[in-house]
Amino acid sequence: MQKEQIIGILLVGGESSRFGGQKAFAMYKDIPLFQYSLQILKECCDEVVIISHPNLKARLEEIVDVKIIEDIPRYKGLGPLAGIYSGMNEISGDLYMVLPCDTPMLDTELMKKLLQYRDNQKDAVVPKIKGKLQPLIAVYAASAKGMIQQLLDKQILKMATLLKHINVTYVSEDDIDCTSESFENVNFRDEYEKLIDTKK
Repeated sequence: MQKEQIIGILLVGGESSRFGGQKAFAMYKDIPLFQYSLQILKECCDEVVIISHPNLKARLEEIVDVKIIEDIPRYKGLGPLAGIYSGMNEISGDLYMVLPCDTPMLDTELMKKLLQYRDNQKDAVVPKIKGKLQPLIAVYAASAKGMIQQLLDKQILKMATLLKHINVTYVSEDDIDCTSESFENVNFRDEYEKLIDTKK
């Protein structure tokens, strides 16, 4: 049986108004936040693409060795759904592992466990940690692409809506043997300050 081709999609936004700057390049243990997710994708996937805000693309190109694209023009600026679709459109694959740029507590083993829940009859594997869905730390099958496009065409941009329209395997923290801390992301400056203070 031929091995499924796994493509990594790293979503790197631009200026974060909530964070107060370019969150992807904020440093944690002397490494930019986005590099943590990028390393996981490199270790789990056959190929990786970064979906970048136009303001960050040149800076990223100076320091990484993977393909960097922007949202396709038709869906430019329409959020994570547009980023995921653009990645799927750029590189053909069977599965797409999606990660944000601001979850430095994630690790490769956790994401590999997520892949083990892949079901050929389902369109996605999505963590549900302490009752909270994590659709941007997930694995999507190529079969989800059509529905993503339909939602984008209708300007329906919520990830939760996508999950209602596709067949999803939900996994809990017990299933993948992790704590909710692994999924903590950095949205606000005070969260970042707390992270670097407590993890020194």
